[in-house]
Amino acid sequence: MKKLTLLCSLGVILAGCSTQTPTVNNSLTGNQTIESGTTGYHQLSGITYSNISDEVSKQEVKQALSAADIDEKTIEDFFGAVDLFNTSIHNQGLSSGFTHNKDTNFEYDSSSIPTVQEKNNPDFLGYNCRITSYSLLKNFIRIKNPVDNLNLENLSFDTLSLKARPILTDEEVKIFENFFARIPTTATATQSENIEKAKENWVKKGVEFINTKASLISVFFHDTIDPESSNLFIGHIGVLVPTSDAQLLFIEKLAFDQPYQAIKFRNRSELNSYLMGKYDVDYSGESSRPFIFENGELMSGYALNPEITQKVKENLEFQNTVE
Repeated sequence: MKKLTLLCSLGVILAGCSTQTPTVNNSLTGNQTIESGTTGYHQLSGITYSNISDEVSKQEVKQALSAADIDEKTIEDFFGAVDLFNTSIHNQGLSSGFTHNKDTNFEYDSSSIPTVQEKNNPDFLGYNCRITSYSLLKNFIRIKNPVDNLNLENLSFDTLSLKARPILTDEEVKIFENFFARIPTTATATQSENIEKAKENWVKKGVEFINTKASLISVFFHDTIDPESSNLFIGHIGVLVPTSDAQLLFIEKLAFDQPYQAIKFRNRSELNSYLMGKYDVDYSGESSRPFIFENGELMSGYALNPEITQKVKENLEFQNTVE
């Protein structure tokens, strides 16, 4: 049952898409321990978001991207992709302007949107979070020591999409693959160990982020489905830019067949709660918990979802009673 829970969680992610390292509490047995880091978790009462489908919100997003030194051609290409998706689904289920939703993890119509999209673009999967985020900041990502021997199993659909509509040069594809390739780890690695492995991997490749205004927000996951080939991978990613009113704007593409979103947050703690509320959902104890990087470091304001922390604790305690 634990393995099934983990498999389902990772399957959904793979289909989509404090600055201190949290310490680890080793007081309980099990394949994984209960990791700390819930202090400061901000419980959101909702999110203010836009699907970037109307001219007013488009202009607001464009101004934020431009102020973050993203060039006009890149911005035009981004809005071209947004418009392609939105028109292909006839703006079905999309917001008009920025809208507040009390449900921070609401779902779009997962049955009709893909059907409409496929009908209008039968030979094109669309773009996902990785392609969208990399395309926006590709001019600000450097990899000085790219490698050729990469585990790209998590990028199979990305590759199909990029071949159908080749928006990246061969050199850009190489950087894309080096950035998003799976990172080897062990099935029993703790979250703290996995954070260090992710950092070390990027340091070894010479990954550099040279934009001081826009940043990449990456959610890392620990895949232990096959213990012999356990790895880390970026299951979701978005672009964070400041706004003119001292807020933060998080821009993401939820999945190939799911909409674009631009979400306003007052601080990174709110962004953390949004992301961890959506992706920190596995309480099987079979893998370590997700963590969030801003560029190459653990994001300020990072904290675990306390609800899942409690469920992991209860699950591991139950395991101990039946073993």
